[in-house]
Amino acid sequence: MSPFHSSARAKLIANDSGQAMVEFAFIVTMLLIIMSAAVDFGRVLNTMQIIDELSRQGSSLSSRVDTCTAGVSLGEPMETLTCSVQALVAGPLVAGESGQSGLSMVTYGRIIATAVQNTGTTASPIYTMTGQYSQGGIVETSRIGTYSTTSGAANTATVPAAFSTATGDQPLQAGQTMYVTEVFYQFHAITPIGTLTQSWPLKGSVVSLPSLLYDVAYF
Repeated sequence: MSPFHSSARAKLIANDSGQAMVEFAFIVTMLLIIMSAAVDFGRVLNTMQIIDELSRQGSSLSSRVDTCTAGVSLGEPMETLTCSVQALVAGPLVAGESGQSGLSMVTYGRIIATAVQNTGTTASPIYTMTGQYSQGGIVETSRIGTYSTTSGAANTATVPAAFSTATGDQPLQAGQTMYVTEVFYQFHAITPIGTLTQSWPLKGSVVSLPSLLYDVAYF
């Protein structure tokens, strides 16, 4: 083989090798990005399932008369609300506790339980909060309303349209009470890609990870 052909063949091999290295680096980078995204998106879905179950458990517990040390002498519905929330958080709040869910509610979460009574009629319901209790490591406000010991507009609850006779089919009977449990949880990504999607300019879009998870159950 002539020196010219040998030199040309060597250059072609070198070019092919360089191209393969570039392609390999690109593929590996893409795989790492996909794997990182899958890890954090999977954690979001898992956490959402847990807080969904917590909210259901909270409303179920609140609908039953329960007793606990913290609820003694509070009277209903405050005793039931207090005891149900503390049962979920595994209170009293102690640094390092993670509660029954395995989530660190004492650091990154908050559970708010509210009793809502129909003080109107079945045909024209008026949803009024009669008690509310919350516990957790973060500060969040109930999305159905803030309970006050004084009566008035501050105690009016905001409930889904399904509970309105005008647009839904699940109104409370006059004098009936339903229990609402809200669960807030701060989600922290553990991969660089997940962290980036929580802070980039497109935060809040369908491709970004939420920083605050929320679920509510009505019972």
